[in-house]
Amino acid sequence: YAMNRGEFSRATELWNRLLSTLPADSEGAREVTSMLYEAKAASAGSPSRTASAANQVTAVTLDGAISGTVELNASLREKASPEDTVFIFARAIEGLKMPLAVMRIRVKDLPKNFNLDDTQAMTPALKLSAFDQVAVSARVSKSGTPTPQVGDLQGAVSPVKVGTSGVLVQIDQLLTR
Repeated sequence: YAMNRGEFSRATELWNRLLSTLPADSEGAREVTSMLYEAKAASAGSPSRTASAANQVTAVTLDGAISGTVELNASLREKASPEDTVFIFARAIEGLKMPLAVMRIRVKDLPKNFNLDDTQAMTPALKLSAFDQVAVSARVSKSGTPTPQVGDLQGAVSPVKVGTSGVLVQIDQLLTR
């Protein structure tokens, strides 16, 4: 109900609590992670969240961030609509599959320079800066949800050392299963 009332930070808090009680590789954990994506993306547009994130950015060192560019391969351009959602995210290479940092844009914004850091963490307990190497991915979601589905487009670079700039993520694969 918190999400429906526009209480995105409350929804995130509740879903983080629920996520901590679920087995990491369970379907329930994947569903809650999807809801967390939605709450984080929705809260990014709220003025108070944006101001808070802007203030936090100055506290994040470059050592705890990854920056680069996401591009859509020309051969897949006709399979994407300008309004399709694109998720750009960093994940631990091993272990928990929940993203450490995520941002959401539209296909029409590609190519896009990105910066992933601790201000985009899905949960305060898992921060990008706590990891040495991660996988950086981008996915065009035809459904608008973060869960991968047949027909989505994606690309990834791994391993990427946290603190790296100039990473190029090419969306060059069509999910077929």
